[in-house]
This record gives sequence, C-alpha cells and structure tokens, in this order.
Amino acid sequence: MNEYLKQYIELQKQFRETEGDPDSVRALYTFKEKLELSEDKQAKEVLVDVYDLLDFKKDAYELLCQIGNRSDKKTLKRLGTLKDYAENWGNHYALPKPKTPEEKQKEKERQAHAGPPPPRPAGPARLPVSPKPSGNWGF
Repeated sequence: MNEYLKQYIELQKQFRETEGDPDSVRALYTFKEKLELSEDKQAKEVLVDVYDLLDFKKDAYELLCQIGNRSDKKTLKRLGTLKDYAENWGNHYALPKPKTPEEKQKEKERQAHAGPPPPRPAGPARLPVSPKPSGNWGF
C-alpha cells in the first residue's frame, strides 16, 4: 500500500464519519490539489478515487480512461459506471470547496465596504390580471 492510498483511506474515513464536515471536505480538496500536481501513476490512481468521492464524476472518468488498465475487468466495470455518471451528471453535483473562517470574514468585510448592491434594471412590463374569469364555471 503506497503513501497516497494510506492518506486517502484516512481522509475518506474522516469524511464518512463526519458526514461531509467542511473540515474533512477541505482536507480532501487539499489532497486532490496535491495529487493533481504529482506525475506519479499511483498518485493518479488515487486521484480517481478522490474525484469519485467528491463527485467529480466526469474528471474521474476522463482520468481513468487515460491511466486505467483496460484488460482488467474491475477497471472496465468502473469505467462503465463512471461513464454513465459522467454522461448524465458531469461535475454538476461535485461538493463545493467550503470556505475557511478567514475567507468568510474577508468576504463579509468586502461586502460591508462595497455598500448596497447596484439597482436592478427594469424588467419587462407586467400585464394586469383580467378581472373577468375565462371559461365556463358551470353556472
């Protein structure tokens, strides 16, 4: 078992025990970014699992297509499953990266200094509702 896999198992366990706590999701994103920078094949294999856990189904499928062993039945089955998710979901349901408390504070300060939002442009004119009922009411 390589170091990447050990760290992934630990992070996955933490993620599942805390039911997606923001700290565990942030840790997975940090690990994902570290793996994306690595050129190691083992790191890429673990990255597929991280993408899958964070629901980046399209990215997981594309990466597994590049590095997967197509003569392995397990890999082929996983490719089929991921392909289905990638075509139907893409990365639309991926867990967003939670903001740190410092980032939240900076955003609040920025919004406080920015003042009120600009006025909205006038939309299309609304038509009045007709007081006369349409259709037969059965009287």
